[in-house]
Amino acid sequence: VVGRTQFRDYVAALQLETNYPGIQGVSFALNVPLAQKAAHTAAIRAEGFPGYSISPEGRRENYVPVIYLEPFSDSNRRVFGYDTYSEPVRRTAMDRARDTGKAALSGKIRLVQEAGKREQAGVLMFLPVYKYGLPHDTLASRRAGIIGWIAASFRMDDLMDVLHAERVNEADIEVYDGTEVSDKTLLYDSDDIRFAGLQDAPLHSLTNLQIAGHTWTVAIRSLPGFETRLASNKPQIIAIAGTLLTLLMTLLTCQLASSRARALAAAREMNRELIESEKRYRIVADFASNWEYWRATDGSFRYVSPSCAEICGYSREEFYHDPSLMMRIIHPEDAPLFNGHSNDHNNAVSENQGTESIEFRIITRDGQQRWIAHVCRPVFDDDGTPLGRRASNRDITERRRAEMALHEQAALLEAEMFERQRAQEALSVKQLQLEGLNRSLESRI
Repeated sequence: VVGRTQFRDYVAALQLETNYPGIQGVSFALNVPLAQKAAHTAAIRAEGFPGYSISPEGRRENYVPVIYLEPFSDSNRRVFGYDTYSEPVRRTAMDRARDTGKAALSGKIRLVQEAGKREQAGVLMFLPVYKYGLPHDTLASRRAGIIGWIAASFRMDDLMDVLHAERVNEADIEVYDGTEVSDKTLLYDSDDIRFAGLQDAPLHSLTNLQIAGHTWTVAIRSLPGFETRLASNKPQIIAIAGTLLTLLMTLLTCQLASSRARALAAAREMNRELIESEKRYRIVADFASNWEYWRATDGSFRYVSPSCAEICGYSREEFYHDPSLMMRIIHPEDAPLFNGHSNDHNNAVSENQGTESIEFRIITRDGQQRWIAHVCRPVFDDDGTPLGRRASNRDITERRRAEMALHEQAALLEAEMFERQRAQEALSVKQLQLEGLNRSLESRI
């Protein structure tokens, strides 16, 4: 699993300002069902963010809060915990990305980063992240396997200034969300002066662009400076005007597509890193023969290996849903031992306390009694914040049975030797009695 530090280091290595100008940040938003909201909030707070909460408030069946965002600057911090799925325009793009498995550009939005000064229109580009090991080649499987979204955020003025700042002195460029040309849909205006209609300019162009499944309308018209040169040198300007406007439109389209491609490449690379990291983790953990688990500080299970079903008969989903199940399957005679052990680890405050182990019995789903060798230790993040404890349960029932059989055989052997000793002692008494009788008989004779 990619951790917070790994995510930060990866985005820092991308050098967004140099290689991907216009991107305000790269984030990861996690899919959190309502039933897991409390455990999720406690886990994030335990990572060193005591004020963390999901916003906006309210009861919803599903939440998709931003849990990673880099660079973690003052403005980007406002996005931490924001439920991206709670806003309709973002949700539409997220659903399109989830259902198609491809990057999706949102419509016009107000970025959460905006603080009220020099506000700009914004857009987000989403890329879905699916659970490793599950198919996502159909619509149903993609919806069932989604675990979150990677997103790149853009402020439109900053993006467009990077793309063509040196080429707009003689042309007004306006970008609109969708196909409607109005103040409501305006994403960007190079000169902050609206024109009533393209027909007012001698040279003008209106073009629709398809970017990551979303439509933009780009309007370009000549400005008075260009029109003055057109009037003073009309024969030459008219000859090149059409070509110039076409080239400008082509250049802008290519630059927008290039920016989109860079953002998409960054998101895909992040998705690949997440998938590869999760793959390595799952192969090691899911194929372990022992019953491995990670329990958070609030008692919830953050990970349970599939092998638990082979040992205790209960699936890992049952432990995720009901963390108290662990205590209920402990043999009643061993419950105090396990409770004491758990309390000791809950009170752990440093890694120096090391690893501890105990042996106890459980009652499986089908009523069998099994012996477990349990070893665990506290775990911490890179900053030293406690994250709970990591444990391993090994089925030692056969070993215990062999030990019990050996113990029984030893007890039987000891009893047999005791009986033999008693018989020997009785024989010795009889021998002494016989010798006394012989002596008495000899005396009489």
